[in-house]
Amino acid sequence: PAVNLGPGRTVAVDSTASQAQYAISSADAPAAYDDRQCPSTSWHVFDPARAVKVDVYGMRWAEGASAPRRALRSAGDTCAARTWALDERLKKPRRNHDCTIQDDRWLINALGRWADDVEVMDLFSGATASFPAPAGADPDGHAVGDLNHNTAVRVSKVDGSGGEELWFPCGFHGSPIGSEVSSSHMRVLDMQSMELRIAGRSPVGGACAPLALHVSSAEHKDVCVFGGTRGSHDAGDLLDDVMCFDRRNSVWSEAFVKLPRPMDHGSLAFIPGGACDDASGPRLLMFNYRTSHAASWSATVWALNLVESDGKLQAASNWYAFAYGDSVEAAAHEEPRDSAGMVTADGGKFLLDFGGITHTDAILRNKQHSTVRAFDVCGSKTWQRVPDVSLGMPLFATKTCASADLRVAVTCGGAGPVAYPYYHMRGSETDYSTVARGADTAANSNNHYCVVNRFDGTPFAALDGR
Repeated sequence: PAVNLGPGRTVAVDSTASQAQYAISSADAPAAYDDRQCPSTSWHVFDPARAVKVDVYGMRWAEGASAPRRALRSAGDTCAARTWALDERLKKPRRNHDCTIQDDRWLINALGRWADDVEVMDLFSGATASFPAPAGADPDGHAVGDLNHNTAVRVSKVDGSGGEELWFPCGFHGSPIGSEVSSSHMRVLDMQSMELRIAGRSPVGGACAPLALHVSSAEHKDVCVFGGTRGSHDAGDLLDDVMCFDRRNSVWSEAFVKLPRPMDHGSLAFIPGGACDDASGPRLLMFNYRTSHAASWSATVWALNLVESDGKLQAASNWYAFAYGDSVEAAAHEEPRDSAGMVTADGGKFLLDFGGITHTDAILRNKQHSTVRAFDVCGSKTWQRVPDVSLGMPLFATKTCASADLRVAVTCGGAGPVAYPYYHMRGSETDYSTVARGADTAANSNNHYCVVNRFDGTPFAALDGR
């Protein structure tokens, strides 16, 4: 098969490699589920005109792990499922990566821990292609494709060509746990050629929260970065900096106002003016963050009011607490968490959270989430669990991207419940320290499934695709 990425961009696909590499024997498969409701075919991908059936044959678990085997299967009518997994899995299981959906068809998963390439899946056919990062290194000697804990922003090119790019302004180098060090050079992916390149130097840290915003120009968006960690992942300095990169002039500048406290691993959402009512102006919301290493002690949602002048955004306030929720005794869907997937819905009226991890005072009580929750921006300013929708398994260190036209959110990769987390949570430091943390899936807990959610019949069915 081949993947057609547009005019002149047809790429051959090795359709057997991923299946052979990640084949699961019939002995590992759960009992077959009843397919009488959807007897025709198991579809590779979501097609609104066809029945969709979940077809995942089980999970790899660490040898001796206490967790039971599971299957990603929807409950109830599989023909009208709200949660299912794509038959085609990632060619490289990955986490701490980012994703986007181009033209409501091309699912792009880029870089991440133990994944130095860009993977594209055609959501109409299920065909996939991998685009390796070019050889070479940045000026500090780190390989071009070596970047995890990254979040990309999608922007139009400044050269007027009409194409788009994904900018990765921050991240960490080093895939083995405990080896990560913050990057000092941005990466840029050309979304037409799928070529990755090194861009300018970055003064920010890893695990930042970036957004593309009109700051220096009304014509082109700057790449803005909020927080992060400079230095090592486990012991570096958490930042409260807010910086924006003017892509036309290749200049960094301080923007808006500093965050209310140093933080990293956060989620950041732009809520456009008029989202709640005609009088509401644009604002930024920061949530899902860490305030110290391996700790998410606060569920407070912070807000920054903005004002638009001549097409450019400026701060109209200091950061303020938009919603509180600091209790670790709260209901599971209200608990502080980080490293979750996130998209917005209904023009910014809702935030949707996918998975994530809650850190507590004791590492062995850390909780990974499989639930999907929604935050009501314009009404109650509270989190609610979305019924009948989940990731099917606990996942964190993942990203979620959405298609407004297909009305689905897709979450690929992430840290799944295998090997490392379960050795860790079983409480034996000896077991934990001896786990081989190599590139093999069963040793590093990277997930290779793509989980699809849709929200028909809910107030947030209209997903914002960008």
